[in-house]
Amino acid sequence: MYRFTTLLISVLVLMPLNSAADMIPMRQFILLSNDMTEAEVLYRVGRYDYESVYSDGHHGLIRKVWYYIPNRHSSDAWITEIVFNKLGRIKALERYRARR
Repeated sequence: MYRFTTLLISVLVLMPLNSAADMIPMRQFILLSNDMTEAEVLYRVGRYDYESVYSDGHHGLIRKVWYYIPNRHSSDAWITEIVFNKLGRIKALERYRARR
């Protein structure tokens, strides 16, 4: 499993990055589940729009949150937040409608 994850991360690093990720369609969102790795999320739904990293300054990373934000022209807009623990595995998934 370690070799697969390392290979997948290597491939994803070499992929060209889009300027904006856009929202995650529901058919892809339901494929996500708790305890998935960051590499699995990148493979299934692509690059995120924004990332927040939370640290206590002493012990290092506490959690990381990836945001998938819809573009302005979407008529059915949903924001997705994926929270990762310090090991890089999904701890929580949230999806809510974007305000206009």
